[in-house]
Amino acid sequence: MILAGFTMDQFTFGSVLTACGSLLALGEGKQIHAYVIRTDHKDNGFVGSALVDIYSKCKSIKSGETVFERMTQKNVVSWTAMLVGYGQNGFSEEAVKIFFEMQRNGFEPDDFTLGSVISLCANLASLEEGAQFHCQALVSGLISFITVSNALVTLYGKCGSMEDSYQLFIEMNTRGSFLDCITHRKANETIDSFPVKQD
Repeated sequence: MILAGFTMDQFTFGSVLTACGSLLALGEGKQIHAYVIRTDHKDNGFVGSALVDIYSKCKSIKSGETVFERMTQKNVVSWTAMLVGYGQNGFSEEAVKIFFEMQRNGFEPDDFTLGSVISLCANLASLEEGAQFHCQALVSGLISFITVSNALVTLYGKCGSMEDSYQLFIEMNTRGSFLDCITHRKANETIDSFPVKQD
């Protein structure tokens, strides 16, 4: 495409970088990153988010951090990319911190961002922080999104708060999640708690 004389815009860069991330093609991603710098797209939020994503997926989180810190046009997508990147690399606490930093900078989370940070709290088994995010989901109205409600069901399940987990489940408009009880050796309770159609 480049050899044929076509120019690349933010959407082309984003699509190619996303493909590289899916293939874990770090070498190719770095080459495209160099081309991004040469063509002066480095400050584009869409392209920057895609770069954070590929470096995170390829376990090069420090490079992702560098890209993120140098971005001059951050948006909710770029903050979320960094948050998810931390989570993918096992840095759940850093992900929670950057969530709060995002809000301090005036950006409000969407359902994907909030669902992601709640899921990370579940991995940390941090019920206290998770409950704070639950309150935020209620106040913001994001609780109605399946990504958020599913994450909360899983959070309470992993933290051993089965009653809260089940209560959330039955309040959900869409039954898209099963309680995460097996890790707490409560599989029988889980099965018994769901209605079973009798023949």
